[in-house]
Amino acid sequence: MVRPPSIPPRWADRLLDSFCRDELAEEIRGDLVEAWEADLAEKGKFRADLVYALEVLLFIRSHVIRRRDPHRARGSVMWKDYLTVAVRTVRKQKAWSAINFVGLAIGLACTFLIGSFVADELSFDGYHTDAERIFRMTSSPSEAYDGIAKVNGAWGVEAARRFPQVESVTRFVYFGNARWTVGDRSEDVTSGFLADSTVFDVFSWKVLAGDPATALIEPFSLVLTASLAESWFGTTDARGLSVVVDGGARIP
Repeated sequence: MVRPPSIPPRWADRLLDSFCRDELAEEIRGDLVEAWEADLAEKGKFRADLVYALEVLLFIRSHVIRRRDPHRARGSVMWKDYLTVAVRTVRKQKAWSAINFVGLAIGLACTFLIGSFVADELSFDGYHTDAERIFRMTSSPSEAYDGIAKVNGAWGVEAARRFPQVESVTRFVYFGNARWTVGDRSEDVTSGFLADSTVFDVFSWKVLAGDPATALIEPFSLVLTASLAESWFGTTDARGLSVVVDGGARIP
């Protein structure tokens, strides 16, 4: 393996280029490199780099520093003039300025809200692995009716039987309210769904405990969200525990 040649610290060279006048930079760098090479042979690289950096800092002098760009200076003056004119205009025409500021604020707020809404709509359920391959069946009873985003339960199963393009189907039925009882605690639980055992074949929800492939195979099986499991059982792993629903079926 060939050992790379030693060079002075790059950051010191960049610092020199940032402040040194162009007509002096090459000459100064040449002298510094020559002295650095001598120090490298006698004192080692660490001390040579240290002396090189100190020498660069010592060259920050008035006759070496690059003169300010006149075009850049004029630009900064123009910005100050623009700011001064704007402040004077606001003071003289307060009502007109207030209308403009309010309009700008409303416009920015509307833009933010519209952008947030569009982003949310476009990202809805987009976290699933096969989101672009998941479709929801809808029905339109008549041409005058826009339709509804649900169908009879047999439609999904029949679609999977008739069309080979359909790899998997799962159904949801919203059950509304249910009375849950665990020990001495009994409360109404809302926003639950009945679902097929294939639900995890279609949707890639993260499962914290248990096997998603077998979670809903057995009758009366139940899958809980982490917050619901923590609320009722004090843990996110509720495997092996039971809840009585509507005073009847005990769901493990």
